Amino acid sequence: MKISPDISGEITELTVEEGDSVRKGQVLARIYADIYALQRDEAASRVSQSSASVENSRAALEALRATYNQAKINYDRNKKLFDDKVISRAELEQFETSYKSAQANFSAAEQGLRGLQAGVKGTQVSLSRANKDLSRTTLVAPMDGVISSLKVKKGERVAGNSFNVGTEMMTVADMAVLEVRVEIGRAHV
Repeated sequence: MKISPDISGEITELTVEEGDSVRKGQVLARIYADIYALQRDEAASRVSQSSASVENSRAALEALRATYNQAKINYDRNKKLFDDKVISRAELEQFETSYKSAQANFSAAEQGLRGLQAGVKGTQVSLSRANKDLSRTTLVAPMDGVISSLKVKKGERVAGNSFNVGTEMMTVADMAVLEVRVEIGRAHV
């Protein structure tokens, strides 16, 4: 099986030589591609920032919920006083306005929180993608076998195969299914 990197960069570690036996999952090489580490760090920072915004929004939402609940209690109490002709319509309208305003603020905050939560999911997807890209800097053996061909050296630059045919770095041969073809000449008598 031919081993080519998914990303481009410089080979910083080459842990095998031609003829070495390898086990599935064993690290064969590492490629330095600092852009992936930077992208991962930026994505992690965005996740932290958006998560903090969600927590702040939740706290603000609870304060608005309390204001809304208090405004509703005040409105309901004063509505009864209006029905009993204890207060004027103008006084009731002030409580009604406060209640509707608190209700609108609470609803807007709920919508804002949903938007922030969706933003967190988006940043988490970016972080997952960045982690996946970063993981591609480590090449591991896809199976047990022997390094039958090694075509690169530590310090060389390799091209990833995400857009084109990448640099073939090495070949891992499965010795259990090795086929040998030998031509034997016939002796003429």
